[in-house]
Amino acid sequence: MGLVACALPLNEKACTQVFWCPADSLDATHTRTMIIERVNLKDIKQQDHVSLLQSLEVGESIYCDDARKAQSIRVLSYYLVRSRKLDRKFVFRKMDRGWRIIRVI
Repeated sequence: MGLVACALPLNEKACTQVFWCPADSLDATHTRTMIIERVNLKDIKQQDHVSLLQSLEVGESIYCDDARKAQSIRVLSYYLVRSRKLDRKFVFRKMDRGWRIIRVI
């Protein structure tokens, strides 16, 4: 006994409703529903920190007053240096009632 997917379009935005039914009985009482939607990634992308870190010159810094955002950028800077074998170095300092990620090399 397997599962069969039955897809139905919901609207013009390319939303689809998928029903998973047992193959031997396509009874509506035994279905599971999953809705698949297309999402425009440009709408949910907040800021591209990768290009921001790559554009920093020596001596320039990024200031963050949010601890989570600062930690996220700090980890991303370590990841970029290691994975892309960049000849850059960043330091992370708590200053000015926030955090700074500074490019030093």
